[in-house]
Amino acid sequence: MERGHDIAPSFGPSPFGGGRCSVCGAPISRNEVARGGICASPDCLRTKAMREIQEENERRRMLCRTLSAESTPDRAEAGIDEERRFALAVMPALEHALVPQDPERVKTFTERIRGVILQAVAGAARDAEAGEDAEANPDTPPDEWLQPDSDPEFHSYLLAGCATCRGYCCETGKTHAYLDDKAIRRYIAQFPGRDSAEILQDYLSYLPEESYEDCCVFQGPMGCTLPRTKRAHICNSYLCRSLIELQERLEEAEQPAAVIGSADKANRLVRLTLFDGERELSQRDVASGPDQASESTT
Repeated sequence: MERGHDIAPSFGPSPFGGGRCSVCGAPISRNEVARGGICASPDCLRTKAMREIQEENERRRMLCRTLSAESTPDRAEAGIDEERRFALAVMPALEHALVPQDPERVKTFTERIRGVILQAVAGAARDAEAGEDAEANPDTPPDEWLQPDSDPEFHSYLLAGCATCRGYCCETGKTHAYLDDKAIRRYIAQFPGRDSAEILQDYLSYLPEESYEDCCVFQGPMGCTLPRTKRAHICNSYLCRSLIELQERLEEAEQPAAVIGSADKANRLVRLTLFDGERELSQRDVASGPDQASESTT
């Protein structure tokens, strides 16, 4: 018998001391309550997943309505044609404070990257002895890794989206910055002849004096302090859902203007940018009150 679908739904106390499935009403354990209040039935798991997708889609639609209303005077001042469709998208927003670089985090990064560099240098030396071309080595990414998987026409817009966000996804770089053997192999191919100490010193030279608290050690006040050619592959190629949506809206747009916002975890708009592909038309912080999100739906 599949639990939750051959018994009558009931939402009273569970005989197992846990609770009841929020979809079908079947008794569930305390562990299942902690995991989201859903039983193990595939139907219930699918229903929960669909609900979450619908909620997220509605949240994003609400934020776009808020951004559209908030940016109305900015669009008028920038001369954006309201009769022609323009791109509008909302990014997440980095909410961490900018603080002096923590020496302990620098120490952790240094110890880790030193090991990665030693491994990559040794591997490159073995390849050289075997007569293999570093650029042809499968561990060395090609030049295409320096650009995201997107239409080149929209790269400048995607950069504007990241600048408006200020690096929500970058915070996961912590004290490793995603730098791995492949990234260092790429570095070695670009700068042949440098030894491990020189490579290490070069990376350390890019550490900013200030970085965002508990984020990537290279995440400074003006963005990533590493040149693109020295970053990890994922840092150049990754597109979050918001950037993908921005690209889709640009493909549908009837003019080159884009209205880009960023919102915090409380669904409040915190920044907005107007961009035309070549220059920033305007950029400002949004003075958002606690009821901003709820007001946008009325």
